[in-house]
Amino acid sequence: MTYLLSQHVYVCATGPQAVALDVKRDRYIGFTGADSEALAAVVKGWPSCDPKYTHLAGPPTCGAALEKLLSEMASQQLLTMDARRGKEAACTDVDRPTHVLHRELVRSIRPRDVRRFVVACASVAVRMRLMGLESALTSIRRAKSHVVSGHSDAELAEVIEIFDQLRPLAFTQRDHCLFDSFALAQFTTMYGLTVTVVIGVQTSPFAAHCWAQQGTLVLNDEPGHVLKYTPILVL
Repeated sequence: MTYLLSQHVYVCATGPQAVALDVKRDRYIGFTGADSEALAAVVKGWPSCDPKYTHLAGPPTCGAALEKLLSEMASQQLLTMDARRGKEAACTDVDRPTHVLHRELVRSIRPRDVRRFVVACASVAVRMRLMGLESALTSIRRAKSHVVSGHSDAELAEVIEIFDQLRPLAFTQRDHCLFDSFALAQFTTMYGLTVTVVIGVQTSPFAAHCWAQQGTLVLNDEPGHVLKYTPILVL
């Protein structure tokens, strides 16, 4: 039998392990290399760990152990056999960041900019606090879908710089990477622009991070930092 990943779950292989992100419950779940290799055989598209970590995988997960794992994942709504509620567990595809977007403020900040900044931050804050991560992602996805693609780096650079100038009015970027990236994504749509939001993870020790990019350009971080993380969700 073949399982599918539930629509609200995302997965990636990083180092000797696999990590799943359940956006409905806002939580991460780790899988050993042995569990991941077993799941790759029964979950469509489940990513295999890098072969160089095979010696760290441990004893194979099979038989009753695999059945128990699948049962637990199904009961937690991580997996499904219903094609209407599931999807292939395809690896997340995003451009490898190489540079930071060069920007400078070429005009003064206007009252309209401040209003848009407040609305973007308030929208993200309310959804994340009251309705959760899934709701915030849905809101950004919907806002981006209404934007006609196509803009220059100069246009984007100006809007990003406006956001940077206004950020201290509401929060600091430090330790608020998720909120910062979500608010930035909402803010740019108000100017008819879109950015890509990426959530990445690393193991040993586990850590998660979020940033915004456009193509290979990082918008609110440094390439050297974000490259430490394996993308698990791209919006």
